[in-house]
Amino acid sequence: MTPRAHRLTKQEIFEVWKKHRSVADSHFRVLLQYQNHGQFKWQTKVEVKAHKKSAYRHRSRRLVDEVVKAFAKRYQGQGINLLILVKKDLHEHKLGEVQQKLQSLLERMILS
Repeated sequence: MTPRAHRLTKQEIFEVWKKHRSVADSHFRVLLQYQNHGQFKWQTKVEVKAHKKSAYRHRSRRLVDEVVKAFAKRYQGQGINLLILVKKDLHEHKLGEVQQKLQSLLERMILS
């Protein structure tokens, strides 16, 4: 589970939905918003329509959270809010594959 200090609140999620930049591929949709505060916050969402079994949804969320935790250490002081929406079939992949796909999306988004 995402530590409370790095989790987005409901109000922050709403703000990210309103004022975001996004990038997507076949497995993810990543919404990014820059804030004034210096903390890197994120939230991972896996909807029921992505996976019917809760075990698959939980595994997908845990995989994404592990990748983002490592990524957050590099960008800690920049005030970034991320909302990561998982689309489908992520539970079938290994951590290395998820890390490669998600980090390429995040790097492309932050550096652009």
